[in-house]
Amino acid sequence: MLRATRKLADYKIVKLLLVVIILAFMLTGVSAGFMADFNDNYLVKVGKEKIYPQQIQQKYARLVQSLQDRGMEADEQMLASMGISRQQILQVAVQDSLLKQEVKKLGLSVGDDKIASEIAKSPTFLSAGQFDKEKFQQFLYQNSMRENKYREHVRDEITTTMLMAALLNNNPYSNKIVERQMAAYAERRDIIVATIPTGVKKFNKLPTDKELEDFYFENSFSFERPETRDFRYIVLKPEDRDAAKLYEIRTAIDDEIAGGSTLIEIAEKHGLKLQTEKDFSMESSTKFSHKFADKVSASPENEITYLDEDEDGSYYALKVLSIDEARVPPLEEIRTEVVKAWKEEKSLEQNRIYASEIYNEARATGNLVKVAEKYNMKLSTIKNVAHDDYAEHGFVLVNGAFNARNGEIFGVFDNDKGGFDIAAVKDIKSQEIPEQEKAQYKQALEQSLEIEKFEQYMAYLQEKHGIIENPNLETTPQTLE
Repeated sequence: MLRATRKLADYKIVKLLLVVIILAFMLTGVSAGFMADFNDNYLVKVGKEKIYPQQIQQKYARLVQSLQDRGMEADEQMLASMGISRQQILQVAVQDSLLKQEVKKLGLSVGDDKIASEIAKSPTFLSAGQFDKEKFQQFLYQNSMRENKYREHVRDEITTTMLMAALLNNNPYSNKIVERQMAAYAERRDIIVATIPTGVKKFNKLPTDKELEDFYFENSFSFERPETRDFRYIVLKPEDRDAAKLYEIRTAIDDEIAGGSTLIEIAEKHGLKLQTEKDFSMESSTKFSHKFADKVSASPENEITYLDEDEDGSYYALKVLSIDEARVPPLEEIRTEVVKAWKEEKSLEQNRIYASEIYNEARATGNLVKVAEKYNMKLSTIKNVAHDDYAEHGFVLVNGAFNARNGEIFGVFDNDKGGFDIAAVKDIKSQEIPEQEKAQYKQALEQSLEIEKFEQYMAYLQEKHGIIENPNLETTPQTLE
């Protein structure tokens, strides 16, 4: 029965596809009568088909049973360790439904003779190399299925596999990507970089009132003042106190807070230091732990909190004295700051234009070194850059270098010091890669491309056929059990 799928595996069908099709097959078997008994408690509507919690639970149980029948000690904990959950099965069921509906929409089909042939050749139903009708009937009985329903499952499996094979196999575009990536995998590139320092072109003009107002209107969010709070607090440290004594003091302080005592009174009574913090904000908070800072931000004004344990094991109580809400100040209040920001932006724009002019000149002459010397630019060389050295050198630089020819000046980039870099490929070197390593990389690359295509196709089918979650039923792990 799975012979068609195994054949397609020889044509590089991605493992994810096999999982989707085989898993979807193993999990089918819900009869139309069973579905008719459901109320309108469906999880999701996929095109014209509704998927119900009972179906997901049944599919999950069938998967467990199928694995156990194959000699695996399958249980919920083991499946969870493999990343298999009811939520994942719901996702597979949605994908399976989309594929089946698309097959029908496209008119794909296979004849009854093909279905009979696939069933007769299935290892599940063979005895001594021959089709065993008794095994077949026993299988149907164990799965509570009628023969005509099972034949439809086989038909769906074959036509779905045909559809996905047409999508994924022998794609010239994907093959070209693999070829280019394999070539890049064995390469190391030297990159020459010419650096234009920060602020080479000075900008001293002042904005007009209209320019400043427009700039502030467009960028006011960046001048927003965060919420700030003033608060008092006490800290009870467990040092030099046994557990019983610490508990006694904590209980006493909480009782005093409940009785209306002030932090000043509590601090004096227990010999604790009363501290005050002004202009506290989450954006600038480095003095306090995350837990303490969250407590300050969540506490209402003029209420003393009960003792809470901090991340270091100490206990604290606090009182927010005042809250200044987040706000965007009037332009005149921060005019000097806004003028400075406007000038910095204009200076950056002017220097970017200057860098682009030098880049165009270098491209025209084909000699970055000569142009760099002309403009007194610093030259540096980055050696042996690999195709995936993004973390060290940045995606833009590495990607640009591996899409450029040897000697090509390929880009002008903002650098992390506020200036600009112009880059060129200085040398391309190939190195020997062990055949096994190359084969593993190629396989991983092909699979990643096929997974990407599969996900894109699923997104297309979702948009085409439509997926609507039941607004009256929340999809939670409990819903699926």
